[in-house]
Amino acid sequence: HKAVALAYDKLTLPDCIPPYFLYMEVDPHTIDVNVHPAKTEINFENASDIFRLLQAGIKETLSKSDVTPAIDFDNQAINDIPYFRSDSPLPEEPQISYDPDYNPFVSTEKPQSFSDGGGSRSKGSYNYKQSDYQPLRRSTDNWQTLYESALNGSTDDIKPAAAPTPLMQIGNKYIAALHDNGIMLIDQYRAHLRILYEKYLRQIASNADATQQLLYPQPLDLDATSLAMAYDIRDELMSVGFDIDFPSPTATATLRGIPPFLEQNKAIDVLIKVIDSYRDEHGNISSSMKDILARSAARSEAVMGGRSLSTEEMQTLKDDLLATQQPEFSPDGRKTTIVLRPDDLERMFN
Repeated sequence: HKAVALAYDKLTLPDCIPPYFLYMEVDPHTIDVNVHPAKTEINFENASDIFRLLQAGIKETLSKSDVTPAIDFDNQAINDIPYFRSDSPLPEEPQISYDPDYNPFVSTEKPQSFSDGGGSRSKGSYNYKQSDYQPLRRSTDNWQTLYESALNGSTDDIKPAAAPTPLMQIGNKYIAALHDNGIMLIDQYRAHLRILYEKYLRQIASNADATQQLLYPQPLDLDATSLAMAYDIRDELMSVGFDIDFPSPTATATLRGIPPFLEQNKAIDVLIKVIDSYRDEHGNISSSMKDILARSAARSEAVMGGRSLSTEEMQTLKDDLLATQQPEFSPDGRKTTIVLRPDDLERMFN
């Protein structure tokens, strides 16, 4: 459809779609029909080549049918502009007349003045002389007073810009930052888990029941236990965006669609984590499938300990963590931060 629309570009109104039927002969082996569960879409192996051929063919057909405007060199409406001949006489040089004594800075009109009473312009005149003008000078008699007042003036209203909070990474695993009550230690992996967990929860809520169909479905290489579990919870998986084709409870399943926010190269890894988490938490009614998916996706994306972070990355991680709803704990309930107060340090040293 896009090829047809581009071929009809500027020939139809923006909201109009031309009706059309396309007859194409292609090798059936180059057609993939496993794009949509309802078999309403197909994919060509050489889709880009077919797209260009289809667009070029439609444009050629439209031009042969005189639908597209052609370039007409015999148009009588074109103005006849004679060309310049080298033996033609040159036109006369234009003459410019001007007053050499004219000075734009000298006014010939009498300036208007304001009456003392009404404040409106009057028609009276006044002859200005050079002696009437007095140069405007700034008084510098009290410069010493001004200088001393500037030196001894109050600077309470002048506040220096707040310096960024010093950050330090410890063992490529923890981040140390100054806190109002002492020193805050942040577990960078657990902090990133909390940030991603709440991010994915929002995306799941905004894309409820949405599925991104894969162009090329992928087989699921699962063990018998995981495959049986996936078959049992196939409706729950479908509710969060996983479209899986199960020929039978024991046959190899095929992944056809994934949640819109997941990357295709990480979808199977997240799906396996979801199945394992559901099996481990089976019977725990407090954990919904959306919660399990958000935690599994966060675990696949979170920055593991051992990675060196720049100052900007540490600051961003700290700010994003403090902006979450529960910055103190990771999605699985473990602490993300520890604050060392002066009393704690005294006990350690004693």
